[in-house]
Amino acid sequence: MAYPARLVEFSRSGFPPLWAPDLSSGRGQPLFEFCPPLIYAVALPFWKLGCGLAVSLQLALALLVAVGAASVYGIGRHLGFSQWASLGASVAWLWAPYQSIDLYVSVRMAEMAALCVAPLGLYVLLAWPWYFAAFALALLPLAHNAIALLMFPTFIAISSSRGTGWRSPRALAGAVGLSAYFWLPALFEMQYVRPELLRTDFFDYHRHFIWLNQLVWGHWQFGYSPLGMDYALGLPHIALALTGLFFAYGVANHRDRATRWNLGNWLRPRPRQLSMGRPTCSDEMGSQSILLDSPWRLRNQAHPLAACAAAASLRRVIYAFHDQLRASPGDPSDSNSRERQGPARLALSRLWRGDSDSERISLVCAFAAASIIGAFLATGYSTPVWDHISILQYFQFPWRTLALPALFMPLLSLWAFEAMFHVKHGHILIILTIAILIAVNLSHAQPKGYINLNDAYFTPANIAASGWETTTRGEYEPEDAATRDYLSHPTPIRRIGKAISLGTVFVLMLAVAGSLRRSAEAG
Repeated sequence: MAYPARLVEFSRSGFPPLWAPDLSSGRGQPLFEFCPPLIYAVALPFWKLGCGLAVSLQLALALLVAVGAASVYGIGRHLGFSQWASLGASVAWLWAPYQSIDLYVSVRMAEMAALCVAPLGLYVLLAWPWYFAAFALALLPLAHNAIALLMFPTFIAISSSRGTGWRSPRALAGAVGLSAYFWLPALFEMQYVRPELLRTDFFDYHRHFIWLNQLVWGHWQFGYSPLGMDYALGLPHIALALTGLFFAYGVANHRDRATRWNLGNWLRPRPRQLSMGRPTCSDEMGSQSILLDSPWRLRNQAHPLAACAAAASLRRVIYAFHDQLRASPGDPSDSNSRERQGPARLALSRLWRGDSDSERISLVCAFAAASIIGAFLATGYSTPVWDHISILQYFQFPWRTLALPALFMPLLSLWAFEAMFHVKHGHILIILTIAILIAVNLSHAQPKGYINLNDAYFTPANIAASGWETTTRGEYEPEDAATRDYLSHPTPIRRIGKAISLGTVFVLMLAVAGSLRRSAEAG
């Protein structure tokens, strides 16, 4: 119920939006100095066009979700994957369980807005000039502070792994400058409000770590953190991510040598020169006999054996896919045959033949590392990290770091979907996989109930008269009357932040103009 009142206050806060004039019983509150404004900025035009408060917020979320799904598709196409593989990854992102938690369980609209613009920022950073990437990345801190802190370092690592030089730092500097009007006052004027309420009592992060098994399996419910909610990453998503990782990494080594798994050493690869075809029965049985000659060694080896069996099965699947690849059209000896291949065929070439193995492995490692780190930080095993990095403690809920695997596991699935596409009737296999993704998560896409919202109640006069509070514990309430009076007027740090943002816009416009001039001269 906080979001309708915030939207009304946002419409009255001026530009840049920092002060909510009707909160605190009409005395005002610096709400938008600390609450990122993006979701309200997107919803405001719909409200001004005559839509209701709830409808405006829902239309804003629908628009942002569409942008996020299209951006995941764009990332796949930019990286050279087929349309079907990119579509599959986009659906995997759209139906990630964490998205449903934000939308239907916790109803965190601001965080959901950040989850939607995060793929946009990564796509523009990879595919567009740095000055456009700066505008896209600036949306992240204007959507949600915590998600921006998670995504910025990851995006820079991913972009740097592709050898973009100074492009990523320039884009990040531009994004920081564009959003300076928001984060700079929030950082320096936090001393005038009560941010300590965000990490004490119920919001103490120690109370909200999850168990490792909760990442794999859970029961969907509308309870409270940490035991009353489901934090599972989704079995189909995990399977697709692992398959994509195996294809992307294992096949890169397939060009030089085949790797067999020795059951005597749990998941320890032993290089051996084999033919490029499917492994023979003697190769597999020879590795098994090492352990089976001494049966008593099997005791307490259930998990290693299961993992090794799964790895061996995935390896056989890779060879099966490799044997069923569609033949390339045209004479292979023709030097121009590669030019006649479509984008999907070129993506297949990069996927299997290793034309850019090091670049692909760096990208895959970045996606996998981001997913693993995000999942690890949500569990109690990461307590020392949270204890020593104080800024993380303002996340309130450590499981918010699951936003990382919610984005990067679907991106890892690009390799799995691409491999599916390049077998006989591969598009049907992708459609079936998409259907499974939707069927497994369809029951999550519904709220616990509905609230009849009366827009007539959310007028500025009613908000002021009722003493309506839009925060959880009044954490953005000024300490005293003198502080409230000081914050109700433009402060020096706000002027500095606004000047930095305007200056950054000017610099970026010069960069755009320079690029257009060079393009005209070259043309």
